[in-house]
Amino acid sequence: ASNQEAEKASDNKPVRYKVRSKAYLYNEPDAGARTQVYMVNEDNFLLAPSAEKNGFVYVTFTNSMGQVVKGWFSKSDLLKVE
Repeated sequence: ASNQEAEKASDNKPVRYKVRSKAYLYNEPDAGARTQVYMVNEDNFLLAPSAEKNGFVYVTFTNSMGQVVKGWFSKSDLLKVE
């Protein structure tokens, strides 16, 4: 990519999401891969996904206990923040 293209891409505001009420974490972007881990709206995290696939977004974040969590959330459990 040229420098102009790189600059143009960086101008795009990253998409962020927050949890509607409760969102389960998935190991894969598949409804059958749900884990027992979930996030609730009260956590007030803004999620910045690094990938999107099959209606899921992949995120990495540090939870309130200082643990790094990686996985997929269903977009249906999330609300896009403008």
